[in-house]
Amino acid sequence: MGNALGRIILLLGVLVFGICYGITLSSSGIEQVYGPIDPDAATQSAGADDRAASTDSGQPDQETDEEQGMLPAQPITPVTPSSDSLFLKLLDKLGSLLNLLADYLIRLIVKLGETVLS
Repeated sequence: MGNALGRIILLLGVLVFGICYGITLSSSGIEQVYGPIDPDAATQSAGADDRAASTDSGQPDQETDEEQGMLPAQPITPVTPSSDSLFLKLLDKLGSLLNLLADYLIRLIVKLGETVLS
């Protein structure tokens, strides 16, 4: 009983570490894409939304996008690479290999969990 309890505690510790590490990685990735996360900005924008809702008189907003500092939307043209590029074929094969490795790693973790719990 003590040996099984130790294994379960070890497995839970590994799971908690993995979850915390994954959250850290995802939040740093989000910060790289969208910029630093500022909790004060979220509360300020929520307060501005509340004030705007309370002072709304049913008339359209007088400020335009240019006055607010926003640029007009411009269409984004996607880049279409040539399909016969050697570099793209190499990257496609590398992506397939990483997908295969991730699949085997997940299966390995599941089997380790099964052996620890059995």
